[in-house]
Amino acid sequence: MKKIVTSFFIIFGVCAVSFAQNSTATASISENFQIVLPADKPLSETYLIDISGISFKNEEDCVIFFDKMHEIVVNYDVLYQNKQVLLKLSYDKRNEGWQLEDWNKYFAGRAKKMQAVYASINQ
Repeated sequence: MKKIVTSFFIIFGVCAVSFAQNSTATASISENFQIVLPADKPLSETYLIDISGISFKNEEDCVIFFDKMHEIVVNYDVLYQNKQVLLKLSYDKRNEGWQLEDWNKYFAGRAKKMQAVYASINQ
């Protein structure tokens, strides 16, 4: 009985993770490190970003890079084996009421910093 219950929870967990990834909106990141949220979809709190086009030496460097990009309004969870990053948007007094265009403008302004941090890590 214990094995059946354990198996159920394992299968349920795998299905839940798979569903979450399938239902999460996707964003893109350019070779210039500009993140773009899709204009043809409603604004979401989370986005999956394919980072397979960015050459990190290893997982540690990738995690360090995205850790340095964390801010109060933006967090990143690295899914290195999948070559993806889960982008999480949050709101505070500084960005209350931001719409899609505001977020894309924010990410455009962050691209140069991301380039500089990437260059310093990936020497």
